[in-house]
Amino acid sequence: MRKTYWYPATTAAEFAAVVEDLHFATRLDKSVVMDELIKAAIKARPQVVRALAKRGGRVPGVPAPTRVPSLSEHPPMQASSLSEPEQRDEG
Repeated sequence: MRKTYWYPATTAAEFAAVVEDLHFATRLDKSVVMDELIKAAIKARPQVVRALAKRGGRVPGVPAPTRVPSLSEHPPMQASSLSEPEQRDEG
């Protein structure tokens, strides 16, 4: 069985590196570093919401985009649209 994570592994590694760096730079416990990082993330919520909106996420107060139909909901292509293009006589 494959384990699926809700975060990208590279992001987790980068975050862990930031925690380590701040821990060694300040000589404070990692729990204190994590507490400050979480507080900073909470404070930065408006910027995060804007960044998520740019990636197609829903923004509070803005209507959700209309649903795009799936491929199975599209009508089949007509045979005429699959034919070869006309050949021109350039004589």
